[in-house]
Amino acid sequence: MTRRHWVIISAVLVLGCCASTMRNRTTEQPDDATTVSATDRFVLAADGGRNHNVRRQSVVHTEEAIFSLGDPRVRYNAQDQTLRVLHARTTMRDGTVVEIAANSVTETTPDEIAVAPDYADLRETVITQVGMETGCTNDLSYELIEQPSNKPYWGEIPVHLSYPVASRIVTVEVPPGVALSWKCLGCEVTPATRDNETIFAWADLPAIDPDHATSGLLLGVPRLVFSTAASWSDLADELFADFKNMAQPTELVRARASELTKHSATQTHRLAALWRFVVNDLATITWPLEDFGFAPSSAESVLTRSYGHALDKAVLLSSLLHCAGIESHPVLVSRDRLFAREVPALSQLRDVWLIAQIDDRQVWLSPTELLPGDRRDHLSGLWTLDLKVGVPLLVEPPDRATEDNQSRLVVTLEIGDQDNMVVDARLTLTGTYSPFYDLEAEHDHSELLSGLLHNLWPTGTWDTGCKDCFARIEQLSPQSATFSYRAQGKLPGHRGVVEVSLPWTPRSQILNLDIHRLSRQADTVLRSHGTESSHVTVVLPKDWTLATELPNVFVSNTVGSLVAQGSITAGTIELDSTLTIEKRILDPDDYLSLRDLGIELHRASNRSLLAVTRTATVKP
Repeated sequence: MTRRHWVIISAVLVLGCCASTMRNRTTEQPDDATTVSATDRFVLAADGGRNHNVRRQSVVHTEEAIFSLGDPRVRYNAQDQTLRVLHARTTMRDGTVVEIAANSVTETTPDEIAVAPDYADLRETVITQVGMETGCTNDLSYELIEQPSNKPYWGEIPVHLSYPVASRIVTVEVPPGVALSWKCLGCEVTPATRDNETIFAWADLPAIDPDHATSGLLLGVPRLVFSTAASWSDLADELFADFKNMAQPTELVRARASELTKHSATQTHRLAALWRFVVNDLATITWPLEDFGFAPSSAESVLTRSYGHALDKAVLLSSLLHCAGIESHPVLVSRDRLFAREVPALSQLRDVWLIAQIDDRQVWLSPTELLPGDRRDHLSGLWTLDLKVGVPLLVEPPDRATEDNQSRLVVTLEIGDQDNMVVDARLTLTGTYSPFYDLEAEHDHSELLSGLLHNLWPTGTWDTGCKDCFARIEQLSPQSATFSYRAQGKLPGHRGVVEVSLPWTPRSQILNLDIHRLSRQADTVLRSHGTESSHVTVVLPKDWTLATELPNVFVSNTVGSLVAQGSITAGTIELDSTLTIEKRILDPDDYLSLRDLGIELHRASNRSLLAVTRTATVKP
């Protein structure tokens, strides 16, 4: 009786992009639907009331479009908005017109706020269409009516939609004497004016690029931004006043700050303890801040209920830091690179950070993520509105040399007799790769080690696990860190089939360009110089042979390069990869080049697949 082991060693030298980057249609494929007409009308009444009227007329071509268009969802805040469905009808192929029934409009609770009763005013209404079939024409019209307000009217709307649009019209109407500023980001348009209306029109627009539709955030999608606000400073002053008022500490907040920092010896340690508490112990409600009117809750209410959106959590963190003698103030952050500096509209700013002051240095903190390294680097290339300054500023990455930012991973994997396996690894991080670039930490580092080195022990479909694992910190400072790892155990496997994945360098996630700043799924792009390298050695038993070709990849463009190569000598496989970002990434062309590099890296990683076989005789 013979037993054949298949050990598939996937050398994950690079990280590929999300599947969405691979979904681009070819020119031969028809569109699932065509939007014949798409209109949006924004009206600011003389009394401050607001009205947004929406109409979409689409021709359905495929079953997929029926699924997509059959249950449109409208989100709004019922505290100051009312939804009114004007009509929803379908003209079938034979000309029959079918109107929706009264029970076709259903109000639901969005998943994001299912655990947040204080946000119960946020609604999602499903408008279920009837009579949908391929070849039909769907016509939906509704309006959102908002209560009067004395605040400026601002907003933004994507120009392109999910399907090609034959006619796209956006109208903004304001009362006489009210100034309107606007900008079309990533697009061109010459508006027409009529009385108090500004009318923007486009024809024959292509569908949204799937690359831009990540997580429904429409990052990078061309959009129209408008506002009646006089200046950014006016918006910043009002919001900062509300923030400071809500961040006033109460006895409950002071008591919690004291409890959290009672074992902290320095201000840096106190900051770290409070930051970890707000990020880890309070649930984050991911919902656009504009739907809350950028109105924060009080620090005590956020602490009591243990959840909040980014602005709420920033209020609590600022209040706790104040109790510890650390002053801070908020900074709003744009969602992507497209930003209209000349149009003061808060809808362009989708995230909130804090700038804390410790001695003579500033520490940038996200209230929703424990981001490693120089946290300001995570905002490089984005726009910020410092509420103390009141002027939008582009965050530029520090001009560091490539050799100052490095990640170096060295791994040796030795497969011995009877499927015994030993893994030794050493990870060195310098510059912005260091997990504590500008902030020390006093807590147990086991979680950090697990996060950085989780992939070093090979795992398989039937994993027997690591029997003897040991990881330690050899050196740790704000500028550099060195970790070592050793593990022993049995090669994972069952019935002769096993898959083994070798590690990638710890921050190669930066090249997944479909994971953007606000998707909350991974790190943002490293928009600065840096090098990630790995050297993996696999020592095979004498009776094992290599079954597929080793990688030999070189890809490059104007912003960076990847070299991934392999060799085998006397049963020892050597795998090397070096990923280099060679310049500061700021302008849009370089950003697209970096995205293209990421796509090439995905293709290269798919080719970097190794297979090793062994045949042995086993007694029954």
